[in-house]
Amino acid sequence: MPHFYPDRYVKQRSLRELSSLDSAMHSLRALKARAKA
Repeated sequence: MPHFYPDRYVKQRSLRELSSLDSAMHSLRALKARAKA
């Protein structure tokens, strides 16, 4: 029997990765704005 992740787990994980990436981009943008000011 092959090991596989349930679809729901995969979706939750990708959502978490997307939100962390989004917050990283947001902080990067804030740093750039602060550097310009």
